[in-house]
Amino acid sequence: MTKKTTTQVSFDWPAFYNELAKKLVHYRNCQPELLQFLKSLGTVGTPITSLTDTDAQGNTIPLDEIDPFTFFGSFNRGITDANRISILESMKVKFGVKAALPTDFQGVRHNASAVLQGVRRPSSVACNYSNF
Repeated sequence: MTKKTTTQVSFDWPAFYNELAKKLVHYRNCQPELLQFLKSLGTVGTPITSLTDTDAQGNTIPLDEIDPFTFFGSFNRGITDANRISILESMKVKFGVKAALPTDFQGVRHNASAVLQGVRRPSSVACNYSNF
């Protein structure tokens, strides 16, 4: 008789993600602060999502606004769990998240591209905040 073994999955990320999402809504009109926060992570060696976009002529330009889906994409993309935890640790401090830091990301959809906004339209970021 073969003994069955199962891997225990904790699903400890939803509480943290939900609390972070609720706090992020209050930054709808403070997007430069969100961008600066992400830039600051990059300056200490944390791998962050690209903070550039493309204008109508195909030129690369720095983001001047960020929607909440793209913000969440900064830590839900193809990076190691160690880097993901490092980013979330910084977010816990920055946003005052009380929920425990996740250690298991089973069930989290990992985005190949962390940017949702794409080539910007004047209302795309505001629309994404309304749908968040």
